[in-house]
Amino acid sequence: MCPYEEAPRFPFSYRGDRIAPELAGRAKHRPVSRVRANSGDLAWLVTGHREVRQVLEDDDRFSLARTADPTAPQQDPVPPPASFSCFDRLMRKAGMREVLLRGLGAGQQHVTPAQVERATRDALRTMTRQGGEGDLVGQVCLPVAATVTCLLLGLPAEDAPRLEPCFAVLWSGTDPSPLPLEATHLDTYMTQQLARLRRSPEGLLGDLVARHDQRRVLSDGELTEICTVLLLSGLGNPASLLAFSAFSLLREPRLLDTLGARPWLVPRAVEELLRVSVMLGDGLARIAVEDVEVGGEHIRAGDLVLVSPDAANADPGVFADPGRLDLGRDTRRHVRFGRGRHRCPGAAVTRMLARAYLRVLVEELPGMRLTVSPESVEWRTQTAVTLPVALPVTWAPSPARR
Repeated sequence: MCPYEEAPRFPFSYRGDRIAPELAGRAKHRPVSRVRANSGDLAWLVTGHREVRQVLEDDDRFSLARTADPTAPQQDPVPPPASFSCFDRLMRKAGMREVLLRGLGAGQQHVTPAQVERATRDALRTMTRQGGEGDLVGQVCLPVAATVTCLLLGLPAEDAPRLEPCFAVLWSGTDPSPLPLEATHLDTYMTQQLARLRRSPEGLLGDLVARHDQRRVLSDGELTEICTVLLLSGLGNPASLLAFSAFSLLREPRLLDTLGARPWLVPRAVEELLRVSVMLGDGLARIAVEDVEVGGEHIRAGDLVLVSPDAANADPGVFADPGRLDLGRDTRRHVRFGRGRHRCPGAAVTRMLARAYLRVLVEELPGMRLTVSPESVEWRTQTAVTLPVALPVTWAPSPARR
């Protein structure tokens, strides 16, 4: 076992342009190792593809709910709200989980590919009207993620701009920055929206509130927190994927040009981008419920376990030359959306969003290129999802609008 003083601090990096060097080789050589979390507590870091699947699929021995226990070792100095860790349990308790799965599944009707394409096209054209250079993160990725989240959840479309900064609530680090003003009023905002949705149900939140009110087994505070979790997840994770997808293709312009000429490859590209993306600023936290062996290491009951899907998706034993973006790769084994009971319920919506966004991006901005070197792109630090500060780009005029 690595002594406390020698255990390296994890996360190793908050950059999203490449997997941290300290992380890249662990999947093969040290699939389970000791690290210190942001809180200073010792933890087990799980990076191997097989070992990551073992932990995520064994919900009985690796508990998400127990990460909310303030007496347990913590990932960050400030424990996450209990609603984040107990989300699934609260949804089941209220009989709302089935509604959630339908509302985020492939057959959901709250937001359509056409609406995503329209939101992306509107954001891109607003950016291009302002000159020959723009910022894909601030002018496109965050606005599109916020607009789609409002459509999906049933929140007023005009609220999207004020909600964009709220992804900063997904903090993970040792030195929390002051939250944007909008984020400090989220509870009040969501309470007001739930009252509106009770009068006029719409979107996924309207469906969830209607089901909740049939049984009323949750407190008003728990219901508000559940809806806030959905809002934050809908903002942070899609924005990170949209920005990373654009960055990855801008880093390899030939692939961007290939998608422009062969848009039917977009679904395949999305799966490879999901695999190769560095979307987590930290790891997925679990608490061991009993003694268990993983990857040759003896994990004791009560230990903090941090799972890295980013590292598992770069395991060379599963994906040959894992750092290469390969549109011909078989990506069916990637674990971007997790495994087991806590597998991300928004996988279908995320895929739909990314495909619609990429189709419009390569159509609207032919010849798009970064105006800075990929290495000089600055990444936001200490957030649970990785996101560039900005992606400065230029483009050629669209043939359709010359």
